[in-house]
Amino acid sequence: MDETRSQYDGTPVYMAGKTWTIPGLSVRQFKKYFPVLAKSADIPKDAPIEDVSRMLNEALDERLPVILAAIQRNYPEVTEEQLLDMVDANNVPAIMKAISLGSGLRPAKPGE
Repeated sequence: MDETRSQYDGTPVYMAGKTWTIPGLSVRQFKKYFPVLAKSADIPKDAPIEDVSRMLNEALDERLPVILAAIQRNYPEVTEEQLLDMVDANNVPAIMKAISLGSGLRPAKPGE
């Protein structure tokens, strides 16, 4: 995991003491993971802590394979086990935004 130029352009995201270039998904990956990318992870502000914990766990379970697929485009040596230690609930939104934007998705405008 050296700091040389990445194979695929992407968005820099800092995690695990390093800046990683997170690319968008390949077409094959995009087709596979589109349902996850299109799904909102909004958690109601007034939700009980038990519901928040459950929703966060479910969202992470869905998103980790997408994150791994994107990261492995530039860092094929990263394993699922390493990813579990690199990613945390605070950097998942930035990582998913990098993947979504890099894959050609844009945020919805109000009313869309």
